[in-house]
Amino acid sequence: MSLRFSIGEYTVKFKTEYEDGTAKLENISGGGCAMCNLDVKVQQHEKILLIVSCNDENPIEIGGTVLRVHDKYAAVQFTQLSEDNKQRLIKFFAQKQRQQRVS
Repeated sequence: MSLRFSIGEYTVKFKTEYEDGTAKLENISGGGCAMCNLDVKVQQHEKILLIVSCNDENPIEIGGTVLRVHDKYAAVQFTQLSEDNKQRLIKFFAQKQRQQRVS
């Protein structure tokens, strides 16, 4: 089982083989994410590197494969994410979600 966090407006960076881009996270879990408003087009089955800044000096780099693309949305399955970084992601986004509920 993997926790899924719905995130309002959180910008992430990503890299394709030839271009760098940014997108907004719709949601994220330990196994993948949904992104919207990508400023660089991606294709189904394309490999990307997602870069998530977690308010510390070491952003988390996650290897992934694009599963679906529809309009301004893309679903990515994580293929390279260490257990330590997975726990950092869960902790960071759980904290963000708690802050959103309080606000």
